Order: sequence, then C-alpha cells, then structure tokens
Amino acid sequence: MTLVREKDGKRLHVKSRLMGESLVSKKFLSELDIAPQERLYPDVTVMKIGGQSICDRGAKVLPRLLKEIIGNRKKHKMLITTGGGTRSRHIYTIGLEMGMPTGVIAKFGSMISEQNALMIATLLSPWGGIKISHSDIVKLPTYFADGIIPVMHGMPPYDYFAIKPAVGRIPVHRTDVGLTILADLIGARNILFVKDERGLYTDDPKKNPGAEFIPEISVDELLARNQDDLVLERPCLEIIQNSEVIDQVQIINGMEDGNLTRALDDVLVAKSYRSEGALPWDIVIDQGKELYDYYGLGGAAFWDIWGPATWWVYGKEIMRGRWPKAGRGDIYQRGGDVIIDPSGQVRLHH
Repeated sequence: MTLVREKDGKRLHVKSRLMGESLVSKKFLSELDIAPQERLYPDVTVMKIGGQSICDRGAKVLPRLLKEIIGNRKKHKMLITTGGGTRSRHIYTIGLEMGMPTGVIAKFGSMISEQNALMIATLLSPWGGIKISHSDIVKLPTYFADGIIPVMHGMPPYDYFAIKPAVGRIPVHRTDVGLTILADLIGARNILFVKDERGLYTDDPKKNPGAEFIPEISVDELLARNQDDLVLERPCLEIIQNSEVIDQVQIINGMEDGNLTRALDDVLVAKSYRSEGALPWDIVIDQGKELYDYYGLGGAAFWDIWGPATWWVYGKEIMRGRWPKAGRGDIYQRGGDVIIDPSGQVRLHH
C-alpha cells in the first residue's frame, strides 16, 4: 500500500485508481476498468413466495406448495423470501392517511413481510426450515451443508431510508425488488417469483380477462411498452437491466401443483445440457410451450414415437445392459429450428 500526500500537505491518499476522484464523474465511471462480478452462489435458487397471491390464501395453497419445496430440498439449494400481501396494503393505507413519510411506511412493510417469513420458516422447520436475517447471507454454504432451508423476509433493508417516489409515498422498493437485489448479490442463475399468475400479461388478467399472455420478453422491450400494470415491481426491471449476473427470471403459478418442481428441474437439466455441450449461448425454458405453439410445432402421434424403429433401438440397448431411463416432460412434443436475426425477423423456420 502506497500513501500519497497532496502537494499542499493537507490531505493524505491511498494510491489507487479511485484516488482523488469524486466518484460522480460520468466520464470517469464509464472509463473505469473493473473485474467482472463474481457469482458467489450460482447454484442457489432464490424464490419469493408471494404475500397476497400465496401466503394470504393460507391452508388453501400453502401446504401443497411447501410440500413441493420439501420434496425438492435434497436436489436443489433454495433460498426463500416472502412478500407482505394484504396486511401490508392495509398498514400502507393507514400510514398514508396519517401522513407518515415513505421511510416509516417501508418499515411497516418490512414487519409484515417478516411475519410471513416466520410463518413459512415455522411450517418448514421439521424439514430444516429456519428464519434468517439479511446479514446471514454469508452463512448460506453452511446452511445448505446441513440440509437447512433458509427463509428471510423479502423487503430490502431501506426501512427508514426508503427513497420517496416521484408520486405519492408508497415505497417502490418492496419485496419483488428485495428478491431481485438478492439474486444480483449472490449471482443466482435461477430466480423464481411464485405468484398466482402464470407470468406476464399485457394487463392485469384479474381485472381484464382480455389481457394477452406474454411468454417471453426482454427488459428493454418491456420498458418500451410502458405498460400501466406489471406483475413485478417496476424497479426490478432497471436492476435486471443493469445486472452483470442476472440472465433471466421466471414467474410461475404456485396455485398449480408441480409448477415449482418443473421450474427447478428444468433449469437443472438446462444447466447440465449447456455445460456438457459447452454451449456459448443462453438456453430459454418454455414450460408452457407457448413458443412451440406460436411456431406451429405440434405434438407427434403415438406411433411416431413408439414405432418399430424406437423398439429396435431400445432392444439393442437393453441387450447391451443399458436400460433406458423414463422420459421426462412431454415426450410427444416435436422440435424445430427457428433462426431470428437481431432485428427480430424470422430467417429460417424448419
């Protein structure tokens, strides 16, 4: 370490690339050469269990969802966060009526989210569920080594220092933002929002039955749409856009049995496939097969899959002592090839 004193002798600096910089210069920051961000825990799946969408439904939904989490705990490392839900909205309303500042209202929201985290952790406790604080993130490897399912409240710890929005005083950095920041922090490859909708729509499908489902979209495209309503809190988009480690997020319907398991397993298979093939590109998982339908890739007939040629191949493998594994997913779904240029034009459809 080298110490440097200014010529007038009044200030002492540690010699570094940031020495003497104000850290607000646009030019300096744009030219600053930094190392790529490390993925601290890339194999951890971070998921948020929605407050109003899941937790508030209690015994109607939670036992089935928690059963899926328990069933996957040996295959997947899961870090769970919780939303606030209806009770957060209620305390927000009272706080706004009483003239409370944004920071106090954000603190209210943290308390409700923490209540849901305590409930989820307690329900999971016979299978290793524990409630952790934000400062316990560095202990994740130890937790997973001991078979623990960590649960924390999803509200980011702005609390009294929450930033006032341009309109009103409802905090914009709530539990969706908390999960997104957490995913960026630990470099998680699998990010799941467990809600009561299958994903993103052109409008709120609960209020507008004519809203169209959007199976996949980039952040830039979504921002350009400037939709009135979104399934995620708006600051999540900017965080994802600026992140060096977030590739994609998934929104799944936790009301339907098996969705969580499919989301966890599909990502695991995709990771393995990409690793084994040393593929340089990202893999997009289309659980609902909307893209297959869009490009006219229908299902195969029974004899297309189980014809004589299939049995001949399987028979030879069995004779060699290699028994085939059971198929996963929809084995009748046909594949296809579509090449799309950077402008979005389809150049090949086979």
